[in-house]
This record gives sequence, structure tokens and C-alpha cells, in this order.
Amino acid sequence: MSAGNFKVIGGDGREYVADGLDELRSWVADGRVGGETLVWSAEDASWRRAGDRPELRWDLPQAPPRLPQQPAPPTGSIPSGPEAAESEPAGFGIRLAAGAMDLLLVMLLFNVLSIPWAEELRGMQAAATAEAGKSVPDMALLLRVNAALFMPLLILRSLYTAAFHAWVGATPGKLALGLKLVAMNGGKPGLGRVLLRTLLETITLGTLGIGFGVMMLGGDGRALHDLLAGTRVVRRPR
Repeated sequence: MSAGNFKVIGGDGREYVADGLDELRSWVADGRVGGETLVWSAEDASWRRAGDRPELRWDLPQAPPRLPQQPAPPTGSIPSGPEAAESEPAGFGIRLAAGAMDLLLVMLLFNVLSIPWAEELRGMQAAATAEAGKSVPDMALLLRVNAALFMPLLILRSLYTAAFHAWVGATPGKLALGLKLVAMNGGKPGLGRVLLRTLLETITLGTLGIGFGVMMLGGDGRALHDLLAGTRVVRRPR
């Protein structure tokens, strides 16, 4: 296998690239990679436990059997077993569909919450439409009106997204399509990471969604805000 075809998730939750199989085996030898460490390989384009990878089977020390009485690992630790091996990244299409479902719910919620100001909002929309029809429209007025209409919706969407990700790990749109948000080690992302991701995603939406284009460049389906926040959206194991 060529250089850079392996990645591992370190104990600090960060992603490291191994310069080929020999370097990866050296990390096993010095204890940096254990049987439970998540390892990504370009050959199968998936994250699996190091102990489940045949190329590392003879390099890893044999771990003692886990006693049934031993408590489950705490929330946020590196997962093992079927969930870690079978959690596949969610692709662009299914994430777009989930986002569209969430946007419809947010717009419905916005319409309900804005009922007391419905007349003022209609007046602003009418003023913006009339101004846009002029041969030389007042761009400053159009920007102010659009900001007044768009910013509350964007803020409401951010609160909606952060609340559901922190509460159940997925928005209603993601839940409906069998997706969830996780940290890179497969555990819950935590409130701080959720808030950081939401802020970065909001900035991405405010810049015409440029950060979502990164999803089509990498093999793990992560957008720019996922890369920066250390999160990923995966399909829930069946």
C-alpha cells in the first residue's frame, strides 16, 4: 500500500496519517495503536478496529478476555464491535434530504413564532419587491430588508440544530433517515463540539454553502464544519 493510505484516531481524538503500513506497524510496536484503535484504510475506505484488520493481526498483542461484569466504556470513548465497524459515512444526497426536511420544519416553526409580526414582515417584503422592480434600486435598503428577514430564520435554524444534536445526537431530519452526529472516535460529540460545529455550519450557510463542497472531495463525507469541529455524520447501525 502507498504512503498515506492509513489514518488512525489518537487518544486525543485527533486524526493522524501513517506513512504506509510499516510506520503503522511501528506505532503498534511502541504502543500508540492498540487493538481498539480506529484505523482507516484506503483499500476498503472504512474505519475499523485495529484488531479487526488482517494486516495488523500478528502485530497486536493478545488482549485478555473482557469479563461480563466489567462496566461498559464511558460515553465518548472509542467504540468497539459492530457499531464501530459498521458505522458508514452518510453521503451528500441523504444529508441534503435530511437538511431539506429540517429546513421545512424550521420554516414552519418560524412562521408560527412570527405571527405577532406577520403584518410588519409582509410590509417589508412588499417594500423590497417594489424596490427591486425599480430601474435603479436602493441596494442598501434591499440589504437591510433581506437581513431583517433572513437573519432571524438563520438564528432559529442554528438553535434548532444545536438543541437536537446536543439532546439526541440528530435533528428530526437525520432521525427520519437513520443518521446521527458523532465525534471522530464514534462517541457523543459533547455540547462544546456541537456548539462549535453549529457556529461553523451557520457561517457556511451564510457564505452560500461553500463548505459543503468539501463533502465531495473526501472519502468520509465530511463537510468543512465537520472537519474543523472533529465530527462526522454516519448512518445508524441496523
